[in-house]
Amino acid sequence: MAAIAMSAASKSHRFVARDFANIAWAFAVLVLPGQPLLRAAAAEMPLKLPEGDSQAISNSAWALTTLLYHGGPAMSAISAAALAHMNEFDEQGCSTMAFAFAALGPEHEPLLNAIATQGLAVWGRGERVPQFRHLLDTLGGLVEVPTSGLPYEVCLTATFCGCNGEGACAERSNAATWGQKRGMKDVIQHIEDIHDVLDKEQASDKERQRYCETKLRRAEMTKKDKERDAEDATSIIATFQNELDTVIAEINTLEGRMKDLDAQVADATQARQAERAAFEKSRETNSAALELMEVAQKRIQRFYAASFLQEQENATESARLASPPEADLSYRAQGGASQVMLLFGKIKADIQKQTMMLQSDDEVGQSEYENLVKNSNEKKMADNKSLGGKQAAKAELEADLQQGRAELRSTQQVLKALAEETRNLHAECDFLLKNFDLREDARRSERRSLTRAKSVLEAADA
Repeated sequence: MAAIAMSAASKSHRFVARDFANIAWAFAVLVLPGQPLLRAAAAEMPLKLPEGDSQAISNSAWALTTLLYHGGPAMSAISAAALAHMNEFDEQGCSTMAFAFAALGPEHEPLLNAIATQGLAVWGRGERVPQFRHLLDTLGGLVEVPTSGLPYEVCLTATFCGCNGEGACAERSNAATWGQKRGMKDVIQHIEDIHDVLDKEQASDKERQRYCETKLRRAEMTKKDKERDAEDATSIIATFQNELDTVIAEINTLEGRMKDLDAQVADATQARQAERAAFEKSRETNSAALELMEVAQKRIQRFYAASFLQEQENATESARLASPPEADLSYRAQGGASQVMLLFGKIKADIQKQTMMLQSDDEVGQSEYENLVKNSNEKKMADNKSLGGKQAAKAELEADLQQGRAELRSTQQVLKALAEETRNLHAECDFLLKNFDLREDARRSERRSLTRAKSVLEAADA
């Protein structure tokens, strides 16, 4: 029922008069006072009841009285609606309305008079003796009921039977008078009980007010603390993210630089291999040329050696036959062989010199290549070491970032739960906090009305 009440309270503005009457009747039968739904119904009744019917009006009056929720705007609205629809009430409705308004003071006397008149008017139609007797018992001593001619079975006192205490009603009159006095004492006691209930309701409202204000204040303070925690977590996450982005950029730079070094070494290795191949090819070519030069030189030497011997023999023979040749002619022949050999020597020297230069260039190239590889390896080792540190920092930042996000999610979940708790608190407390003074004034007014009614009843009982 509590769940039904909470659900229906938020939709009370959609109800019509009969809906409010049925709800109030159900809670009165189950004896469930103080529900937010009943308070919402009582607040909406002044707007809805003018559109209702006699049954809805009487049910609402009976329920609110049974739940001790009498007095205030709701009962005034019921009174006005009952006067407007009085010609629709039967014996049961009149009896119920009399029960509800009998102890609310002289301000409802016009309604009680109208109830008495309507009760007498409908008596002949329904002839419900218990309901009519209850009506007369309730109205007895509060309003003047013209009961002349009523049957014996419906009269409770001599005043109501029309015989003015004579004849057969005299004995019954004394008993009825005693019953009326006892009824007055019961009503007075009931008024005192209502006073106690009103005091308890006010104390309950006060305690509930303190509870609601404390819970709402704590919820608001907790919400502010958690919002600050969420802001701090968001700021920390942003800091971690910036640091992580910087570390990732540095890691990418190091990895790119290492790839560039590898590419440079690969290019240098390829170039060095090409240079070495060219050098070896040139060296082999030069070696082959030198070998050919050696072979050619030996052949020329043999050729010039044979020619020189023949010339010597011819010269000896000629010397015997003729005068000696001129000196420059013999030296010319010997000078030609010498020039050829000198040319061969020069060519061989050039080839050897070129080979030595190629050897020197190869050694220089090899040294430069080795230095490049060495420097590249040293840079890679340094970059690898730095990369290891950066990757460790990255892993730590990612862990911190994950933890920060988890804390932020946890804080957001707490904020969500706080928002739900705050909504529930507002649904539970807003009506009370908003209407606390109004409810207190209504109870104060109801106490005054009950006190006046008690004074009237005590005076009548004296």
